[in-house]
Amino acid sequence: MKGFATLIVILVSIAVGLVGAGTYVYFAKISKPKPLPAINEKPTQNEMEKDVEVIQKNNTVTNVSTDTIKEADSAKKINLAEDFAACDGLNPIFRENCFQEIAIAEKDISICDKYIQNPMFLGNCYAAVAQVRKDYSICDKMDKFGQEYQTKCYTKVAEARKDPSICEKVTSPYEKSDCYWTINLTLHDVSICAKIDDKYKKNSCYNDIAEAKLDVTICGMIIDDNSKRSCVSDVVTARAVASKEVAICQEIKNEIGLDNCYKDVAVALKNASICEKIGYPEGKAYCFLGVAKELKDPLICEKITFDAENRIPHCKSFAK
Repeated sequence: MKGFATLIVILVSIAVGLVGAGTYVYFAKISKPKPLPAINEKPTQNEMEKDVEVIQKNNTVTNVSTDTIKEADSAKKINLAEDFAACDGLNPIFRENCFQEIAIAEKDISICDKYIQNPMFLGNCYAAVAQVRKDYSICDKMDKFGQEYQTKCYTKVAEARKDPSICEKVTSPYEKSDCYWTINLTLHDVSICAKIDDKYKKNSCYNDIAEAKLDVTICGMIIDDNSKRSCVSDVVTARAVASKEVAICQEIKNEIGLDNCYKDVAVALKNASICEKIGYPEGKAYCFLGVAKELKDPLICEKITFDAENRIPHCKSFAK
């Protein structure tokens, strides 16, 4: 694996964020069928070498000369050994993230089981390997980690396979809605929105599809009037930006939606004069900031009149 040193730096950053968020409180409550080994109960160097051998045997190559296969296997074995050794030398928190990355790269869940002891990282490792293998049967075995991890696993595999039927395996109605909503960010299928129980996610689902397809008629599937109006504004704004025609914004009948449309078109066209059409002073200030940032022109910030003492210096800091 190339760039492994960079990977470790990234993992350190992720792990520090997890610790800072205090996520261990929840996972301390998770029970497992068998006791976990102590953090310092690490696999020996011998065991690591055996795991490298197993991985080598499981990765076969066809239609290539014997010499080439031997060279490739030898190079990979060295890289894997180096990776295991690099992970093993890390702080326990970072080490488990590091082994997870090897498990993902090798698509090998046995690495999760053997090298990761903390339930939080072990659950993440299972879900990550399931995602790259697109194998929801791994998720079926994850009830021991708690519903949150199993749900996360099903959602990731559903995304990877673009298969909404996998969301049916999620037991919580809210989390099932989230699974459908997440997968539909790429599928844009209105029939999937209809399966969502949570009304806010259902509305968001229709809104996202309408905006992506520039089809205002889809907004009509939203029951809530306020959400429906918001959807119409978003679609009209998306059309105006896509066509670079500010006149399209005038189809929006509510003032806030109209101002937002002017702002988005002004930023897209990098045209500060469009900001002058905005009626609300604070909205106009945001518009000038957006254009100034795009053009890297701090002089545009001087047009701001709302809370000018604070807004102009703030704008200029972004326009450099």
